[in-house]
Amino acid sequence: MALVMVFAAGMGFVDGVTQAIGTQIANDVVGVVRPLSDKQELYLAKAAMAVAALVAAVIAYLIYDSPNLTGVTQLAYQVIIQLAVPIFGGLIWRGGTKAGAISGLLTGSAVALVLTAPYMSVGGAVPWLEGFGSGLVGLIVNLIVYVVASCIRPNDRAEAERVAELFTAARAQGTAASARVPEPVSDPA
Repeated sequence: MALVMVFAAGMGFVDGVTQAIGTQIANDVVGVVRPLSDKQELYLAKAAMAVAALVAAVIAYLIYDSPNLTGVTQLAYQVIIQLAVPIFGGLIWRGGTKAGAISGLLTGSAVALVLTAPYMSVGGAVPWLEGFGSGLVGLIVNLIVYVVASCIRPNDRAEAERVAELFTAARAQGTAASARVPEPVSDPA
């Protein structure tokens, strides 16, 4: 019974991720480039889910007997960690742009993958960099490219104003929240 519960939990997770992939491709990738009707969006999301499942099945088949399955996991992690730069950069710096985020992600991921692949047996630690992790090297490159590309190609006026409004609203909400924090009661005795 425990095995069935674990299998069910795993299937629920995989189902949710697959649906999220389909929805994001339909809404956030294709839907941004070309507006879609609800019916078109639904069909595209279903097709994207089928493609994602097929790609996952092929990858699973190819690495099933892999002696270095942990290396494959390392490769995935080195790419996922690259998301930290545009996420945190966008939260703390008004000057970040879409071009900077995409350029940084692609460059940082490429650097991390190129450095991880030959050094998988040592956990991605690059020997000629004194054991510095390949994902961290990619993250540094990602940050540099993010800042430089954002400075070279800044947001247009409308986007800059939208970002400024978001930062102002976040600051106002933070100030209001801190104003509501009750003061500690001191003991009169």
